[in-house]
Amino acid sequence: MDVRKLVLSITEALIIYGLLIVGYGILTIHITQTWSGDWPVDRNIPWLTLEPSLTLEPS
Repeated sequence: MDVRKLVLSITEALIIYGLLIVGYGILTIHITQTWSGDWPVDRNIPWLTLEPSLTLEPS
């Protein structure tokens, strides 16, 4: 397999994945109308929340 094609496909996948994350974030901020973590809609739309275990916080 050509290494250049492999690197290109991996880069393309990472770009698409990044765009999905950015789009999800913009959608979430638009729905919740807030930049903070205090989202009153969390009770109504639990799939918008991020689990605390998934966040990268220094311990």
